Amino acid sequence: MDNKTKTDIPLSHKYIFKYMFRGMFIYIILALIVYIFASCSLGNNKKEEEQRQGLQQEAEIAEQQRMEMERALQQKEEKEKEKEKEKRENKNKVKDNVILDGTKVGGLEKEEVLKIIKEKASKVEKEPVNAQYNPDTWDVIPGKMGAKVDMEKTLKVVMDAEEGKEVKLVVKEISPEITKDSFKDKIAVISVYSTPIVDKSPNRIHNIELAISKIKNKIIYPNEEFSFNDAVGNRTAEEGYKEAIIIRRTKNGSVKEKGIGGGVCQLSTTIYKAVQAGGFKVTERHDHSDDITYAETGDDAAVSFGYLDFRFINDRNLPIMLKFSMDDEVLTVTIVENRIDQGNG
Repeated sequence: MDNKTKTDIPLSHKYIFKYMFRGMFIYIILALIVYIFASCSLGNNKKEEEQRQGLQQEAEIAEQQRMEMERALQQKEEKEKEKEKEKRENKNKVKDNVILDGTKVGGLEKEEVLKIIKEKASKVEKEPVNAQYNPDTWDVIPGKMGAKVDMEKTLKVVMDAEEGKEVKLVVKEISPEITKDSFKDKIAVISVYSTPIVDKSPNRIHNIELAISKIKNKIIYPNEEFSFNDAVGNRTAEEGYKEAIIIRRTKNGSVKEKGIGGGVCQLSTTIYKAVQAGGFKVTERHDHSDDITYAETGDDAAVSFGYLDFRFINDRNLPIMLKFSMDDEVLTVTIVENRIDQGNG
C-alpha cells in the first residue's frame, strides 16, 4: 500500500473543489450585486411612486381648489345677478317707511306715487294773481304769487329717499305778470309831509278823522283849484264834529277855547305843507293868530268855514290826489300823480 491515507483527496478533486468554491463566491458576489441593484431599483421606484402619488395628490388638491373657486365665483355671480334683479325691481319702488307730506308711500310703485303727488298738487297749486289798480282810489292792490308742483322733481325726491325719510313736495313759485312794481312809476309820489300829534284828546282826533273822510282820495285835475272849505264842508255838530280846543280871533286878540271842529286846522296845515313841498301854486292861506303845537308860527294854514280858507291850484299836467294816514304820533299827507289816467276832469 502506498502512503496515502483514507483522507487523502485526489488532486483532481482539489481542483474541482477549488473551482467550485471560487464559482460559488463569484455567484454570491454577483447575487449580492444583483440584490443591491434590485434594492436600489426598488428604492428608486418607491421614491418615484411616492413622488408620483404626492404630485397626484397636489393635482387633486389643486383641482379641488379650482373647482371650489369656480363654485365661489359662480355663487358670487349668481348673487350679483340677484342683486341687480332686485335693484331693478326696487328701482321702481319707494324704500320702506318713506313719507311724503304726511302720507306713507314706502314700497309703492312709481305710478302709485305719481298719483299721490297729483292729488296733493291739486290742493297746493294756485294761479298767480296780477296786481290791480283801483281807478277810484289810485291804490295798487299787490299781486299774489302762484304755486306749481314740480312733478318730475318731486317724484325723483321720493324715489331717491332713504328708508324712513320724510320728504316734501317740490313747489316752485310763479310770479304774476303784473306786480306792484309795475305801477311804481305810474302812480308817482310828488310830495309827503307829516305833522306831530301833540294834543291827543279823543274829540280832536275824531274831528281830524272825520274831515279826512270828506276829502280822502280827492282827485284834483290839471288847472283845477282845490278849496279846503268846499271839499270838507262846514264843521258842525250836525255833520258829526265834536268840541275840542280851537283858536278864536277876537277884537282883543286870540283866545284858545273849546269849539266844534277843533283840530281840523292841523289837517289843513299838513295839506299846505305837502302842497308847498310839491311846488304847487297856493292861492289862499292864513296864519293862526296864536302859536300852535304842530307847525312853526306863520307857516301854517288856519281855516274857518265861511271865513278863512286854504286854496291851491294843480298847475301840473296830470291829475293829482291827496292821500292821508294817521297814527298816534303823526298825521301824514301824500300827494300822488296819476300817470295812468291822463284825462282831465
